[in-house]
Amino acid sequence: MKGTMILTVGLVAMATLVGCGANNPAGLNSSDGSLTKPQDARLVGAWSMQTDNGLAPVIAFKITDEVDVTEDDFPKGPLTISGTYQVDGDKVALKAGAVEGQQGAAVARVLGRFTTYTYAIDGNVLTLKRVDGEIIRWKKM
Repeated sequence: MKGTMILTVGLVAMATLVGCGANNPAGLNSSDGSLTKPQDARLVGAWSMQTDNGLAPVIAFKITDEVDVTEDDFPKGPLTISGTYQVDGDKVALKAGAVEGQQGAAVARVLGRFTTYTYAIDGNVLTLKRVDGEIIRWKKM
């Protein structure tokens, strides 16, 4: 009887301790218990800017924090530079990755897209507003 009671108390104590992490928003095995803000899932996918000349620039947000920006580098073809993005409220910051051995006007145009924007999504239209006030509209592909 005494052995059964000790076993029962031990199991209850173990179940209680296991349950303590069930509502931890950082998840099990979190090193510091801090919250990480999820990226805006509506951004994920490829967005094309409306243009009348050449290949339309494309921004492709991945489910991770990665982003690819592609523009026409006539006559060479499309030029893609990869980087990361981070969402903070209504702001999205794009940061370019390493650009080794690439130069020219097309590279400068693509790198110019890696900045911080205020953004809004309305259906399949992404509106990005630069700090200087320039507004660029992109359509979901």
